[in-house]
Amino acid sequence: SCLARVRANVNEYSETHPDMPISYAVGYALSSDFDEPPTMRELFSQADKNMYINKNRVKTAEAAGPQREDR
Repeated sequence: SCLARVRANVNEYSETHPDMPISYAVGYALSSDFDEPPTMRELFSQADKNMYINKNRVKTAEAAGPQREDR
């Protein structure tokens, strides 16, 4: 729910400031998602992979959204 609030605030800002919209990507991983307890390196690596997945989703959504006219 925290990430949903951040996303909503970012979207609201971007809609009210179309001259300088912002976006972000986030990724996280939980140790409980692993079969065996992960090392910190494995946990951060999975979070990083998840961030890039989210980043690609954000870029795809932005590209599919309404196009702004460049001035």
